[in-house]
Amino acid sequence: MKRTTRALPLGIAFAATLAAAPGHAVTIPNLPLQTGTAYPPANVMFILDDSGSMNFVAMPADVKDDGDPTNYGSVQDGLDDNPTDRSYLNNTIYYDPRQTYLPWATGDGSTRMTGGTSVDSVYTSWNQIGGADISCGWNCTIAGTRDLRNNVESVFYVPKTGVTASTSSSDFNRYRINSSGKVVVQGSPARAQVSGFPKGPLDSDMNAYTQRTFTISVPSGATKIEVSTTGGGKNVELNLIKPNGSQACSSSNGNGAESCSSTSPTAGNWSVQVYRDNNKDFSGVTLDAYVTSSAEVEQTPTGRSQADELTNIATWYSYYRTRIKTAKAGASEAFSQLGSSIRVGYDSIWNRNKLAIPVGSDDGLFRGSNRSTWFSHLQGASASGGTPLQGALQRTGEYFRDKNAAADGPWSGPGTTRSDQLSCRQNFAILTTDGYWNDDSGYDDGIGIDDADSEDGSVIVSEDGNTSLQYTSINP
Repeated sequence: MKRTTRALPLGIAFAATLAAAPGHAVTIPNLPLQTGTAYPPANVMFILDDSGSMNFVAMPADVKDDGDPTNYGSVQDGLDDNPTDRSYLNNTIYYDPRQTYLPWATGDGSTRMTGGTSVDSVYTSWNQIGGADISCGWNCTIAGTRDLRNNVESVFYVPKTGVTASTSSSDFNRYRINSSGKVVVQGSPARAQVSGFPKGPLDSDMNAYTQRTFTISVPSGATKIEVSTTGGGKNVELNLIKPNGSQACSSSNGNGAESCSSTSPTAGNWSVQVYRDNNKDFSGVTLDAYVTSSAEVEQTPTGRSQADELTNIATWYSYYRTRIKTAKAGASEAFSQLGSSIRVGYDSIWNRNKLAIPVGSDDGLFRGSNRSTWFSHLQGASASGGTPLQGALQRTGEYFRDKNAAADGPWSGPGTTRSDQLSCRQNFAILTTDGYWNDDSGYDDGIGIDDADSEDGSVIVSEDGNTSLQYTSINP
């Protein structure tokens, strides 16, 4: 299986946009721009989607994490153990063994964040990087760390050769991390009678109540448990009890051949109970039990070593498993590769912890404390609320439009004053989002923007009066 480095593809969209941004000179030339001389450093405002759905653990489907208390309406609660939810083929942010996941890049462009790369202590926060005592809001974390060994959170489905679109389990190989900390792949299922069974003959005149309750040890990796009775008339009730004491199934249909089963049983000690049905005695009953398990083989899907695959899984879980973590990873990667001859600000769609372009510090250039402060704003963000994309973009547009701002405005440069702004400086806005806007918070529809694309623009006449231009709206 071909492998690639995950962090780099995530940053392509950001890097491709910024590659067009000029700004290799820090002084303004005394020549017309048409001569090809470089522009002054460009402004970039990066806008992160910090809406609540960015905490989701799937794309494009809306699935919140199993421990998220937020009421999102008709949103699936937790990922199911199937290829729809736990395969990169259907969930585009789920673990993809073809990729090599890297921790988030830091501002210096050469180092990365540390921690969270061991499967016995992955980070559980939907937003942050760190273990216990994360302080980032009421809905941002399931406290601390988690052990992925023998945990359904380690399960991932890899499509079989030639499969490009499917949700059928038969088209996938199921991998997980077992209790020994090994990546294993599920083999063909095998049905076997539980040791010590069948039990009987049993009758309702047994002296000890405990004689009617029998224990079944279910191993890890079992896919089904079945219990049944035969003989002894029609007065038998059969109950199957989970290790936590809750009932998995019951059978008392009155025909004397009772049976019930449970799929994907939890590993542990289960109980099967034989009772009188309708308080009528029975005798000569035989109780039997079978467990179906899948043989598991220690194997990675890519040919990586066990150690490397385990590190890759843990890194994905800690740094990429939610939408917002994936967005932070891509932005961190792209901006870590930018040089210093550009000026960068940070905002979120909810205007949380905004960082205006720091023009008063080293001309706002993307280096030193300006750079490290930007990375701390990005990587420290937390998500909640709706998706007010209109307001976020309008706010950035107004920020760039204000040419009469004070000396710390986006058009300023070294030594500039309110009346000495640089109109030739280019401005860019980069918005990350996981969907359409659904909240108009912060949006002012009274400033004349509205749906400008569907209306003809005003006539613009050249200074000599010989040329006139006008935007005319037409259907695509």
